[in-house]
Amino acid sequence: MTDSRPRAVLLGLTTALALTLGFWCLAPLAAVQAFKNWAYLLTFLAFVGLLFHLSRLIKWRQVWADFCRGGWRISMLIVLVAAFMHVQERHGFKVVNDEIVLLSTSKRLHEKREAALVNRGYELGTNFVIMQGEPDKRPIFHPFLLSLVHDFTGFRPENAFVLNGLLTPLLLFLVYAVARRISGIAAGVAAILLLATVPLLIQTVTGGGFEVLNLVMTALTVLLGMDYAKDPSTDALAAFCLSGVLLAQVRYESVLFVVPVAVVVLWTWWRLSRIDLPWAVIFSPLLLVGYPWQYELMRLYPIYWQLYDRPSEHGVFSLAYFYENVGHALNYFLSTDRGQGNSHLLLAAGLIGAGFFWLILYREHRAIFRERPAEAAFVVFGLAMFGLSWLLLCYFWGAYDDVMTSRLSLPTQLLMLWLFVYAWPRLVKGPARWRIVSWICVVYLFVWTVPTVRKRAYSYQNFTAETTNWLRPFIRERLPKNPLVFDSNSLLLWLACDVPAVPLDVLALREEDFLHHYRRHTFDNYLVVQRIEPADFETGTWRPVDYTENLAAAFALEPMEQIVHAPNYAVRISRIVSVDEAGLAAWAKRRLAKMKAGAKSGSESVSTSPEVDRYAEEWLRHLP
Repeated sequence: MTDSRPRAVLLGLTTALALTLGFWCLAPLAAVQAFKNWAYLLTFLAFVGLLFHLSRLIKWRQVWADFCRGGWRISMLIVLVAAFMHVQERHGFKVVNDEIVLLSTSKRLHEKREAALVNRGYELGTNFVIMQGEPDKRPIFHPFLLSLVHDFTGFRPENAFVLNGLLTPLLLFLVYAVARRISGIAAGVAAILLLATVPLLIQTVTGGGFEVLNLVMTALTVLLGMDYAKDPSTDALAAFCLSGVLLAQVRYESVLFVVPVAVVVLWTWWRLSRIDLPWAVIFSPLLLVGYPWQYELMRLYPIYWQLYDRPSEHGVFSLAYFYENVGHALNYFLSTDRGQGNSHLLLAAGLIGAGFFWLILYREHRAIFRERPAEAAFVVFGLAMFGLSWLLLCYFWGAYDDVMTSRLSLPTQLLMLWLFVYAWPRLVKGPARWRIVSWICVVYLFVWTVPTVRKRAYSYQNFTAETTNWLRPFIRERLPKNPLVFDSNSLLLWLACDVPAVPLDVLALREEDFLHHYRRHTFDNYLVVQRIEPADFETGTWRPVDYTENLAAAFALEPMEQIVHAPNYAVRISRIVSVDEAGLAAWAKRRLAKMKAGAKSGSESVSTSPEVDRYAEEWLRHLP
């Protein structure tokens, strides 16, 4: 075996270089620009390296032999469960603005290999040219994979659903594989079925966000860590480390998994009394340098923490949030009105697993870390996932029963699943223990999960996502020729669909520029998207929710399409028929004054008044 000391020195140098480049060498603006220009290449190298080492790890003849001996049944189960999950829920964007931002970033990665949003774009000749874009705070790996789908199939917004559709069977397979490593084949089958009972997961896999990828990379990293600890090899170590690098770039907090990856590697080196350093491990610190570069965005623009959404004096993370968030978590897990995407079956399993996990660890920790290396790696990741769950409960917006943040519970639910798989064989010794669990999961799936998913309770509260999904067919099928759209809420969707669009704030700031192009007929149609509410309950007339969006004095508007989300809230698309320049100037002055004052709303919306509640009750009472 070659001397590992030169490579150890090289690892130290690359780590020092990564820390210097990431934290001290570049000014914040330069770091953000470096992320914009280099994030794609760094992610590409890590991804290709992972695929290379995985291809060397997989014993293809053994895989084929296992498939012929009965593995085909597991494959059919995975495909059937994945298909079942996808037919239960309509595909669409579930978390806006997150999913649209990821789509927008993937568009720029696809077209320019730049890690940035598409903030402006116009048709020049027969091409839609993207002109502006700054990096976003969201990690890069999901937009990167989505850009690869665009590379192979051409850009279309629906590719976000295609990617999650491809990731769904992969997630089920990895969950099965980890459970099989822990407790055998029957445990893997039960794990697949138990995971499928979570309505929130079904809602997530049919969306366009990065939560499915986060679960996939978490499961892959745990699996590779267990395999490396059990049978250390150069390729196993390289794949394990590169998987950890990519996992760190899926969700914000997933970078914390770098710690258990390092712990498993160092513990394995100590156990074997030797250090193995493939090139992929030596250069892994440099592949992570994009994370601190991107984090400079949070320092430059503290608004990215979104504390204004839920004002608090305790900051982003604090123990002060823990008690309240535990209450929200209990409200999510114990809900019985189908208003949450929870699984009581997984809750019961998780409580059993979590309780006995700590007991087993207390009684057997010496034997686990001396004699059972794969189990030891699983325990390390289990502890890390406990820590991650605790961190999220200390997050200012860590409410599991909130329609916007319930997805944060998914890693916790994955942990609950694996802990049950770990503890159950020690509690029940009968040969039918997993068959009973599997049949209970099937029954629960049809009794609770399917009706809960069909209810789509989250959509009643998430008007923004429903509006975005309503706009998609309009853009695809009914969009008039050569339009310019004014929309302050769904801007990135229009641009992702190659439709020129600007927010109303820009119209106020650049009123003369708009008039310049309007007089010259640069665009054939000018559209306005407004959020509206009842103005007069007796006549049924509507008005903009925000008074500074009331363009009636500036434009003559012709309604084209409208969707009513609730008796007191709707969204309307209108065409600008004519312009009153004096009225436009007066509107722009009011809008600019509001922007300068930093107000969040104009006059009080009637949607907050008791009068609206009475109107909604009357509306329901008079339904035929």
